[in-house]
Amino acid sequence: MNQHKTIKNDKQILRNTYYLSLIIKKITRGEDIKYKPLKKAFNLILKNKVKENDLHFGALFAALKTKGPTEEEINALADAALELDNFKNKEKLKLNVPEKIYNIVGSGKDDIKTFNVSTATAFLASAGGLKIAKSLSYATSSITGGRDVLEEVGVNLNITPLKMLKALEKYGVAFFAIENQIPKFDKVYGGKFFFIHPLSYVLPALTSPIQVNNILYGIADINTELSAKLLRRYNFDDSAVVCGMNKDQNKYIDEISIIGPTKITQLKNQHIKTYIFNPEQIGLKLAREKDIVSESREESILAFLRVLSGLDNGPKSEMVCLNSGMLFYISGKCDSIEDGYLLSKELIESEKVIYKLQELIEFTNGDKKKFKAWMKKLYE
Repeated sequence: MNQHKTIKNDKQILRNTYYLSLIIKKITRGEDIKYKPLKKAFNLILKNKVKENDLHFGALFAALKTKGPTEEEINALADAALELDNFKNKEKLKLNVPEKIYNIVGSGKDDIKTFNVSTATAFLASAGGLKIAKSLSYATSSITGGRDVLEEVGVNLNITPLKMLKALEKYGVAFFAIENQIPKFDKVYGGKFFFIHPLSYVLPALTSPIQVNNILYGIADINTELSAKLLRRYNFDDSAVVCGMNKDQNKYIDEISIIGPTKITQLKNQHIKTYIFNPEQIGLKLAREKDIVSESREESILAFLRVLSGLDNGPKSEMVCLNSGMLFYISGKCDSIEDGYLLSKELIESEKVIYKLQELIEFTNGDKKKFKAWMKKLYE
């Protein structure tokens, strides 16, 4: 009986693999795939119902990226990923306040390994009065992910979403580890891709357990319009998608850049507009690539703390202020990116930002000794 069941399962796996191979063949020929067949194909991979699971995972994503994924195709992949953990159907937690809740998150997989710009930006924007519920994760292709940095300096990210919601209510900032929200998908997907792929265009924006409808989304890919259309499909508004570049415009990062122009696509009242922002427009000097990179884990953490403490007045701090300034702009708190940047500079100089981090460590029953040890290194 068991042998018969095994044979039956093996035949089904072969049929599934054949179905998946046909989908991949169509994509390699330049055909767009409809929502249902692509979602079915990806579900077969996620549930390990095909032969050579990882091989087909990579083949499917590489084929789609080479062809150029459509909005519908990415929608199908993202829904399948979220449904694996039943995350798509979970009721989001809501904060009972009149203010809008903002997330700032990026695709990762940058061409330049910067320090943790978006994590620092979250603290800075919250010091300016915005409610920030940020999604973050461990590093895949970078030196440190946002989760690596916060845990290293003492923040406890393993508290319940409901308790973290209290932090958002009390201090205006909260962090939610992506791996904790979609653990089954992370087990299948985590650490497998070091390049921008179809899910990079939207999935990190969808993993917050908090009801967030406004986001600053960074993607290390020039097609910011595609991400904006996907955000609109998932009911985001008053948001922006940014792709930063180096001076030669041949390297991309998932933040507003201080070393070159940034392509920005804004989503407001369900309308999309795209423009280019240059730091020189607001009187800033372009920095060099080496001024924003981190070569080691320790260097990345110290850079993060140096910016938050107001000890860095150089390109790293300017870059964080630009990104925070963009959040102030899309929120309506400031009338322009420049005004948002200037407000951000004032906040850093006031030393309010580093206290946000200390408050979060205290509230989450984190490790204050870790924080003190790193601050001691900072002043050595």
